[in-house]
Amino acid sequence: MQPDLKQASSAIGSAIGADAAEFTPTGEKHFVAEAALMEMGASFLFAFLKAVAKKAGEVAQEQVGTSLGTAIGEIFSGLLGRLKRKQPPVGEKDLEDARKEAETAVKAGGLSQAEIAAIGQAVATAMAAELSKRSDATISARVADQVKVEGLKVLTPEA
Repeated sequence: MQPDLKQASSAIGSAIGADAAEFTPTGEKHFVAEAALMEMGASFLFAFLKAVAKKAGEVAQEQVGTSLGTAIGEIFSGLLGRLKRKQPPVGEKDLEDARKEAETAVKAGGLSQAEIAAIGQAVATAMAAELSKRSDATISARVADQVKVEGLKVLTPEA
């Protein structure tokens, strides 16, 4: 895994920390090891980057009508399904590919830093809403904000 993606995944995992049980499937609310927190952080970062790529493409095409919340929901459903089956949530290549997809969409759209930040905020808001369906809203908002901060760092390192 690229060092910046590893650092971002670790930072997100640390932000999740003791609240990891909020995001694990019902009936599996137990202690989660540090490695699992990093995997969960990578999963959340993956979802963020995929959603940024989708939203950036919509903004570039001026087709913002598609529901970002639906896209985030589908991504998280897939991730939770993988957790239930005890499969690794997201591989290193998947995460790097998601970053490249987001970078390509942002560049293709010729988006400014302000537009990228606005997309990041829209994605974080949708992510918090989706997470709060399964967990505490305050915790969900805090974790989604950390995912946004770390996601924007790996997407626009010069910012």
